[in-house]
Amino acid sequence: MRKSYIILTTTNSKTIEKMLDNNCYFDWSIMEEAAKASTNDLISPLLLSYKRLLIGDHKQLPTFFEKDFKKIMVPENLNLDKIISFITKGKFKNSIVHDSGLYSLLEIFTDIKPKLNDDDADMDELLKFVQDKYLPAIEKSIEYYSLFKYLFEEVDINKSNKSKINFGSMISEQYRMHPDISKIITKVFYDYKLLDNESRKVFYLDDCNRPFYFKDFKKVDLENSKRFTWLNVKEPYSDSSVIKILEENFVNKSEVLIIEDILNCIYKKSNFIKKPSIVLLSPYAKQVNYINEYLKTNGVLKELIRKDFEIISENEICKTCDSFQGGEADLVIISLVRNNINNDIYSALGFLIDERRMNVMFSRAKFHLIIVGSIGMFDYWVNSALNHKELPIEAAFIEQLIKLVRNPQYCTFHDASTL
Repeated sequence: MRKSYIILTTTNSKTIEKMLDNNCYFDWSIMEEAAKASTNDLISPLLLSYKRLLIGDHKQLPTFFEKDFKKIMVPENLNLDKIISFITKGKFKNSIVHDSGLYSLLEIFTDIKPKLNDDDADMDELLKFVQDKYLPAIEKSIEYYSLFKYLFEEVDINKSNKSKINFGSMISEQYRMHPDISKIITKVFYDYKLLDNESRKVFYLDDCNRPFYFKDFKKVDLENSKRFTWLNVKEPYSDSSVIKILEENFVNKSEVLIIEDILNCIYKKSNFIKKPSIVLLSPYAKQVNYINEYLKTNGVLKELIRKDFEIISENEICKTCDSFQGGEADLVIISLVRNNINNDIYSALGFLIDERRMNVMFSRAKFHLIIVGSIGMFDYWVNSALNHKELPIEAAFIEQLIKLVRNPQYCTFHDASTL
């Protein structure tokens, strides 16, 4: 390794540990997909060099185990015995933990614990501790869990304060998407900061460059539609008996029938040598499995291959959004699945309330994005069900999405129930 100029490895690899033990250092450490790595995973590769380059997008898939980490750290799951044990024993008993200030918390934990075992203990002291000491510490821990996100937000703060310290920037030009798609992506997910590369914009706006076309897709003119197209399924609040049929155990068969019709009406342009690529995406593995099996059994995948389209394999055309981050296709069709009015917005929308996952799904298409799902369900939760209560901050993007989808200048919107 000492003679190597370039070494490729994962951030938590044994190779990095060996290099640090043997004092092997480099001019640069470059970490790709850094936004998905936790701070713990980034520390070791950061130590390999005095120059570090982190590449990633914290507005796409979240840091690994972020949800689990937050769940463990919330006050209602506070377990003093475990915290005391971890700090005083095992792998956490080292100088780093001592220097971090955790031992200061340990003293407070150790002082409070005997009082909690007393039946007559005054809980006010614990509540005061949680409010004054624990919550601020946990907020910082959660903030630092994604080092990439934290650093990028610091860059934005420095820019707004016109600071001379500048250690990062955003690549603001996008080359992948047709402008109809990117216009919505930048407004909903990137605060208008993501711009089209001019030469690629001209390329995509010329329909001669699109390698496929649609023919005879019933009443919707997909051939001349906006390249961001939404085929709306039945509104979830209009007939509760139909909802159960549309979405059952994270499978929505109604959406699959619409997707089948689309795929049966698509053709490759004869003057193109390269095969046009098609990918289907869904947030739910059960829907992915159902789509792949259904389209394979009905001969749709075989027919697409015969028509000279590129799909994942002869048995697969659909992926989850998590497994397709970084991927792209000429045509992407999304099956949103969810079509219900459950007790709260979180259980009703599930993954669809996760802005980062929605961003990944919506930004994979090059020439055309077709979404099959219920816009009415989003409408219901944003405009009706909350009874004028404030929309949860993590769902704020949905309000902007609805406005753009309903606006014919941005999106071709059609009620699929009339097809």
